[in-house]
Amino acid sequence: MARIKVAVLNDYDVVVAGLAAMLQSYGSRVDVVDVTTGRPTRRSPLDVALYDSYGRPGMDMKRVRETADQDNVRHVAVFTFDFNPRLVEEALSCGATGYLWKGLSSEQLVDSLERVAAGDVVVSEPRPHTHPLDAPELAWPLRHLGLTARESEVLALLVTGLRNREIAQAMYVSVDTVKTHIRNLYRKLHVRNRTEAVAVALDDADFRRRSREDMVRMRP
Repeated sequence: MARIKVAVLNDYDVVVAGLAAMLQSYGSRVDVVDVTTGRPTRRSPLDVALYDSYGRPGMDMKRVRETADQDNVRHVAVFTFDFNPRLVEEALSCGATGYLWKGLSSEQLVDSLERVAAGDVVVSEPRPHTHPLDAPELAWPLRHLGLTARESEVLALLVTGLRNREIAQAMYVSVDTVKTHIRNLYRKLHVRNRTEAVAVALDDADFRRRSREDMVRMRP
C-alpha cells in the first residue's frame, strides 16, 4: 500500500510538531507533507488533513470547512477529546470524514488515517475525558512543567479570557472538572490565581505566539 500524504494542523507549533513526530515514526505508511498553524499547503496533493482541536473553544468549523474545500485536500479528520454528538454531526456536515479520539494509540491513529484516506467515514468510539497519550515525542504547551494535555488546554482557554463556566462549555465537561484542572495547574505552576497563571503562560513562546495572533484576528 502506498504511503498516505498527511498534513497536521493546529494553532500551536509544539502541538503540530509533536503530532508530526508521532506520525513520522510510521514513515513506511505515512508521509507528513505539511505541519502548519495556518492553512495546509496547496502545493501538493493531501490524502488527509489532520486537524487537532487543542486550545480552541468548541471547534473551529469554519476552518474544517475551508480545509475540506481545498482542491488538493481529499479528506479531513478531526483529532479531539470532544465527542458531543452535536459536534460530531457538525464536523461531518462541514466535510470531515474522520472524527478521531485523542487517546488513540499511535498504531490506532495511523490505522484510522489510512481508512479515512481510503474513503471510509471513521468516527472513534466516545471515550472518557482522559489523556493516555504519554509518548515522549508528543507535546503540548508547558508539558515540561508537568501539565497534562487537559490542564494545558484549560490554561490556553484561560489565556483567551474565558471564565470557568465558558471553559466547561467549550470542553464539554462540568464546572467542577474545570476547577479541578485549574487547582492542579496552579499547584504545578506554583501560582495562586489565574492572573499569575496567565502570566506564566504568556512567558512561554507557544502560548505567547498564539495569543498575539488571536489579538491580530480580533482587530477591526
